[in-house]
Amino acid sequence: MPVLRVNNYLDADGKDSLLVRSLFTQECAKRGALLLTTHNMTAAHDSLAVEQTLRVYAEVCSTISKWLKDESPERFLESQIIEPVFRVR
Repeated sequence: MPVLRVNNYLDADGKDSLLVRSLFTQECAKRGALLLTTHNMTAAHDSLAVEQTLRVYAEVCSTISKWLKDESPERFLESQIIEPVFRVR
């Protein structure tokens, strides 16, 4: 059965962080896991794909946790920070 999971990207204070989201997305893509705000599992994902994705997530979480202890974690961004698609007017 397909599963839909919404990822939350929070800073140390538990607030939404576009920086954390940007770093996570960047590092996952570099390791071959493309994702958006949601992570959709389907029957097409075999156990190998699931294991590979979990390894990527573990690596990326470890890397980002170190970067967030840095005075300027934004220096690890290799492109522009992700911007919200929808804005309140």
